[in-house]
Amino acid sequence: MQATKIAAKEPVREMAHILVVDDERSICELLEITFRKEGHRVEIANNVESAKRKLESQIFDIVISDVRMPGETGVDLLAFTKEIAPGTFFLLVTGVPTLDTAIAAINAGADRYVIKDHDLVDQLRRAVRSVTESLKWKKEAGYLRRELRRLTGLDNIIGQSPKMRAIFDLIQTVAPQTSRVLITGESGTGKELVARAIHENSQRSQAPFITINCGAFRIYERRFYGRERKPTRFVSGGARRHAVYG
Repeated sequence: MQATKIAAKEPVREMAHILVVDDERSICELLEITFRKEGHRVEIANNVESAKRKLESQIFDIVISDVRMPGETGVDLLAFTKEIAPGTFFLLVTGVPTLDTAIAAINAGADRYVIKDHDLVDQLRRAVRSVTESLKWKKEAGYLRRELRRLTGLDNIIGQSPKMRAIFDLIQTVAPQTSRVLITGESGTGKELVARAIHENSQRSQAPFITINCGAFRIYERRFYGRERKPTRFVSGGARRHAVYG
């Protein structure tokens, strides 16, 4: 029998939208070919003005820019990018590294500072792979947050009656506020669900939602501070529990 070969699948890599900015067309073409081969979407610009127009009309995950170019510099483009797209990863490339340029790049918010040398392409490939891996985890985290919000938000409270619709409207009204909310009701009526829905629809939704069982406080009180049970018809002489403290 002929053995069947099964090819192992490589893990799917998140693809990025990359803008390459350099006045040297050969550098732009080299990086465009390199990253397109890896499956990324690549745009090129030969000056800062052209790069700004692209940034205003498109969303980029990564910008790779030379520092020294005619007119405005890569540091100027960095400041512009961080203003309109603060989540974009910015790599500054220079062939003449200086301390002043490095300080200016760091102060402007550069994510990586790369020196043009024989290892330039490999440096940029490693940086782009690192960013795309982060993008993958960010997207997965965003998906999980949306699912959690769906499961713990209004979608998890069932009801179409006028009273339930009034509760939904009240949740939407209260959620954006910063004032404290007291939710009352019989046991099992869904007070915690309403509290979770308010939290998930508020500006504090990124913070943890912490539940506390107030009924358990009495147990802790007895344990920490002690108690004395009075005599009853069933228990003669009473009973005393000593406190842990005091």
